[in-house]
Amino acid sequence: MKILMVVTVFYPSTIYGGPTTVALNQALELVNKGYEVTVITSDINAFDKQKKNLVNTRVLDNIKVLYFPSKYILPKFSLIYSYNMVKWLKNNAKNYDIAHIHFGREIFPYLAAKTCMDLGVPYVLQTHGMLNKKNGIRTLLDTTLIKKIIKNAKTVLALQEIEEQLIIGMVPSSNVKLLPNGIKINDNKKWDSEKLNKKKILFLARLHPRKRVLDFIEMAKITNRFDSSIQYRIVGPDGGELLIAKNKVSEYNLDNVIEFVGNIKQEKVIDEFVNASLYVLPSIDEPFAMSVLEALSLGVPTIGTDGLHNKKLLSNYNAIEIVERKPEDLATSVLNILNNVDKAENLSLNGRNLIHKELNIEKVIQKLESIYSE
Repeated sequence: MKILMVVTVFYPSTIYGGPTTVALNQALELVNKGYEVTVITSDINAFDKQKKNLVNTRVLDNIKVLYFPSKYILPKFSLIYSYNMVKWLKNNAKNYDIAHIHFGREIFPYLAAKTCMDLGVPYVLQTHGMLNKKNGIRTLLDTTLIKKIIKNAKTVLALQEIEEQLIIGMVPSSNVKLLPNGIKINDNKKWDSEKLNKKKILFLARLHPRKRVLDFIEMAKITNRFDSSIQYRIVGPDGGELLIAKNKVSEYNLDNVIEFVGNIKQEKVIDEFVNASLYVLPSIDEPFAMSVLEALSLGVPTIGTDGLHNKKLLSNYNAIEIVERKPEDLATSVLNILNNVDKAENLSLNGRNLIHKELNIEKVIQKLESIYSE
């Protein structure tokens, strides 16, 4: 089977976050199973006209990746577009058995999906929770453009029941299937309880309002009163709150304990996790955070909020500490776990157990194979 995968931004860039990681994990596992996978994406490496992928084509672990010259009206993922990509699809899409489009209210995947629809190429949409929000312009886009794309999709992949019901509510006739994100268990590198002694708390995500980096800083302000030896690392690209966050850190006189690392390469992510004492993600309205899966696969004790849409699955395994969306609750949890080795080790074991039993990429791809073949 020849599979065409579409994602707005792809490796080596990490600015797009979870969808890039999901697409990469899927493509790697599919080629390992003998499928021919081509990924088409933009050439955007960062929202800086000087930072583009300098190659048009590369082969990454047997995945063929095509980077199309792309532009954007404003530095937003939703506004990235490529006429070259559409032209290529019109000439080549029919050579593939199925297109797997990582989809949202974004020009790049919309144009890819519409082209496949017009050509009669079967396509699967994976929405990553990106259609969940509805207001003004989003509702207008759904009515005029998005619903038709969903209606004509072979299958729409939802992360969990919340997203499934939202898509069915939008297009009742849509064929929606649940497909969680998946990841490999890493046995070469993993967290150990000695890391608690480092007292290093990690935030690793895009600095976007939904990820709540400001809550992380408020949490640090509180924990610093009780233990001034704790260090905090904020890792990830700017999503609109970098300057606000830096100003807040300076206002609280926490520059000596909070470090802004910025965006990092994907291969450095594992090192950040395994060298941390704890991972804290204060996100709200979070569909299925890949960063949480990455942390759990490495056994890193993790704290999240009740804004995680997959909190039921996480709670069933006691895989992470889930608290209310308050900096005070985050701070209490951080201090509790740092000073309780047994609790930290239980979270570590439970997290890896969840990944092994439910979210192992091999099991996820088995489900995806079945969906492709229907």
